[in-house]
Amino acid sequence: MSFVESFRSGFPGYLRSTAILYLVVLILLVLGLAIGALTVNVLDQSERLELAGYLEVFLRGLVDGQLRTDPPLALRAACLQNLKTVGSLWILGLTVIGVPAIAAVVFLRGLVVGFTVGFLVKEMGAAGFFLAALAVLPQNLLALPALVITAVSALSFSLLLLRRRWDRSCRPLAEEFMGYSFLVLLMGGLMVGAGFLEAYISPVFMRLIAGFAVR
Repeated sequence: MSFVESFRSGFPGYLRSTAILYLVVLILLVLGLAIGALTVNVLDQSERLELAGYLEVFLRGLVDGQLRTDPPLALRAACLQNLKTVGSLWILGLTVIGVPAIAAVVFLRGLVVGFTVGFLVKEMGAAGFFLAALAVLPQNLLALPALVITAVSALSFSLLLLRRRWDRSCRPLAEEFMGYSFLVLLMGGLMVGAGFLEAYISPVFMRLIAGFAVR
């Protein structure tokens, strides 16, 4: 089934045609999250203490008011980073050889999130858990699904390009490209929403939790 036809068949048809790809991408993401969280346990004492020191300075800066973020600047930085990720996946999907790189992007994003959450919980206990839940989770509730959907779309288009080398009966490539690009554009919108949460919502929760954590 082509990229466009999978959408025209409705949501159930879309899921059936992409189920394997979603499974693969989700496994990569979960694997990255798990390895990232476990990596915290293999840090040596000096590395752990150094990171813990940076974290304490950061949290005290929030509590004392010495560290204040400029929401518009933070929004621009977060959106730029998120859109770079989506854009990279979109470009990789335009090439057959981009498949391994797509997998690497998903895995590394999971690795970073997993390490961040794991380190906060290990170093701060319950306070770290709440900090992760309120400061890391909100934006990732949008960013991670957008990442997964974009990665699946990129893999689907990349595999479509591969199939077209043997099957010339596929739908016009321009139509497939427009459908692919439109879906990625929608995911870019979700990434902007994630950037908004990261810039305006997460800092509020971070200051709240930091007030309890550094007492």
